[in-house]
Amino acid sequence: MNAAPNGEGGPRDHTESASHHDHTPTTRSGSTEASPPVEPAGPWTLPRLKDGRQDRRSPHVLADRRLAKVRAEAHREAQERRARVLKHEDLRAALVAAGFRPECWNGYVPPRLDAYGRLNTSPQRRDLVDISVEAMRREREQQAA
Repeated sequence: MNAAPNGEGGPRDHTESASHHDHTPTTRSGSTEASPPVEPAGPWTLPRLKDGRQDRRSPHVLADRRLAKVRAEAHREAQERRARVLKHEDLRAALVAAGFRPECWNGYVPPRLDAYGRLNTSPQRRDLVDISVEAMRREREQQAA
């Protein structure tokens, strides 16, 4: 009674044929080619950093160093712009008229384009650009004289 049709064991028979538990990986086409095992050889490295001539520090550290240089240059330019504008009393008054406090303004002028590539048409940016251009014009005239 325990015998199943076709001479195989019943549901509680643990002697299953080898075809049921063949652990050979198969591809989509059904072939049984075994792929070589993938063993990590340490942490993944960017291909451009694999040869010994490149800097092997992690990319975020390199990006931070480059960004630090860019930030330092932007800060220096803003400080120069601020000093150039604050030399002139009428330009200080123009800053106040534009809604900025000269003692608090750090020399920053917003970029011409925003992060989406759209033109920045804010009146504050336009005023800061006009004031900064006038200060630059006066400095160039003074240097030429």
